Amino acid sequence: MEGGLPKLTRQQMHATFSLGATGIFLYNICFFAALERMPAGRSALFVALNPIVTALALALLFGERLGFKKWLGIAIAFVGAAIVITRGELLSAAHDISASLGSGELFMLTAVCAWAAYTIIGRHALKGLSPIAATTYASLWGLLLLTCGALFQLPQLDRSHLTLPVLAAIAYLGVFGTVIGFVWYYEGVKKIADLRERVNAIALTDTSKVFNTARIEALEVENLIECAQATMVSAAARKECRGAHTVSDYERPADDPITPLGRDDANWMKHTLWHSDTNSLTYKPVNLKPLTVDSVPPKVRTF
Repeated sequence: MEGGLPKLTRQQMHATFSLGATGIFLYNICFFAALERMPAGRSALFVALNPIVTALALALLFGERLGFKKWLGIAIAFVGAAIVITRGELLSAAHDISASLGSGELFMLTAVCAWAAYTIIGRHALKGLSPIAATTYASLWGLLLLTCGALFQLPQLDRSHLTLPVLAAIAYLGVFGTVIGFVWYYEGVKKIADLRERVNAIALTDTSKVFNTARIEALEVENLIECAQATMVSAAARKECRGAHTVSDYERPADDPITPLGRDDANWMKHTLWHSDTNSLTYKPVNLKPLTVDSVPPKVRTF
């Protein structure tokens, strides 16, 4: 426990309000509005755009450098998203976009942009604030905004729908899906960022050029930190279970016809590429037709 919430400066107040308005209020409003209008599986495909939109926003708004390959990857990703959104009817959508892009898709795209804004703002809100303090203030701002919006719908609420399973689901989403998840996410981001700053400040007392084990160990520490950051960011973005990567939200039985043991080959049979300079992700397909060896098809992991 931290012994109480710290007093916010004017800048921190604006930052945490922005976090609450984007990541708590706007994201949840748009996400649940989209779920009412489109299948959950289709909504999940849009979530994969989060890191791409974030990287693009950082490049366009804050001047973070992206090489030609990264711009090409972003363009390909957006083309892939367009194919998903239009259900493969790109030419038809060009003539009549309303046939493929309904209100559910628009809500989901807004949710993706809101989450990208939340991630970018979080970089600044964490300065001088612990992850739990930043998340608490953001959640309080979000609660205030959601409450103001809910007041207009209270007269239309049918209390007979508030059964025990529904209340339990709401409690689960509030505690585990929002508070704990947000705190742990920011805690990991902050610790990895702090460690990277410490690694950048490493100084060597041994300056010899022969058998300098201290220099080797310093390079190994830097590599380990990058591996840790790549693992954390990549795992957070992968919405499935695969091999040793297990996410309780996506666990399924081994005989599930679509996602056995939670493995979603339709959407996630692809390699994850993490870019250290922008802390962003791109993806490349798995080559199932190698030139010199036989391909090994994916199998259900039973061990």
